Amino acid sequence: MTIRLVFHHDYEVSVLGELPGGGHTADRLYFPGGSKDGGRDGLIVDVTPKTGMSWHGIFEFGNADRRGLTGVFSSPDPRSMVVVSAGQGALVRTDDPQIWSRLPTFPVTNVLELVEQGLLLVSDYTTVAAFAAQGLKWRTQRLSWDGVGLGLVEGTWINGFGWDPTGHGKVGFEINLESGEHRGGVSPDPPS
Repeated sequence: MTIRLVFHHDYEVSVLGELPGGGHTADRLYFPGGSKDGGRDGLIVDVTPKTGMSWHGIFEFGNADRRGLTGVFSSPDPRSMVVVSAGQGALVRTDDPQIWSRLPTFPVTNVLELVEQGLLLVSDYTTVAAFAAQGLKWRTQRLSWDGVGLGLVEGTWINGFGWDPTGHGKVGFEINLESGEHRGGVSPDPPS
């Protein structure tokens, strides 16, 4: 379980082992959906925004076996956070949790904060998506058969590798941080 709040953020957040007992006044919201009517078990997060009411979020586990990345991450928008619960991710406004979206990558295997560039990168086994302060900025085409690693930023590009099980092993790629266009990588999908 990871908590990384490296971007400026206008909230406090902690992870709870269980929901508080009776007498606690914070709303309980179940994600996906932000429902007060209940939902599935998941990661329990206590949120206190700078403005607005405190609330408890229960973020449904993404994988039945509960393996996969789990954590809470600040985002380039100081009011929003990313919560990943066993691979399933959501971007949520802390001061208005009814404003939320599911991350376009599943299962989330990596989260990388690029503070200087104002980007939060999330990846699954085959693609990478970038979030800026305004929300989703781009998502790459498929970069790998099954496994994406991200490396160093060089100017407006980030390098990484995809996995090719047909004998090539790791195959390098570069992603343009402005557009999401890439060079290199490997995919079982025919070029379009």
